[in-house]
Amino acid sequence: MEITNSLLNVGTDGLNPIEPSAGMDLGVLKQHYGKNLILVGGIDCSQLLPLRTPDQIREATKESLQAAAPGGGFFYRFFQQNRHGDSVRKHFGTLKRMS
Repeated sequence: MEITNSLLNVGTDGLNPIEPSAGMDLGVLKQHYGKNLILVGGIDCSQLLPLRTPDQIREATKESLQAAAPGGGFFYRFFQQNRHGDSVRKHFGTLKRMS
């Protein structure tokens, strides 16, 4: 949080990427900085997409959206370049079933 505070002090208006696998908690970031920073990311491409089931991906997606989407200022996306094509298809299939 100290680094994020310093970034705000120098005029940063967004935080990208939000990496859950690095211990970045969307809910905590939204609570502390949601009115001052655009938050970008929230989906773990290294562990979640290639190794989890569609139901687990769906649940993680819901949790991300519930934690960071209310009030705006959240851009939902993969936090890193995805190298697992099948994982992307699995993820988008999950999103389609959620709508």
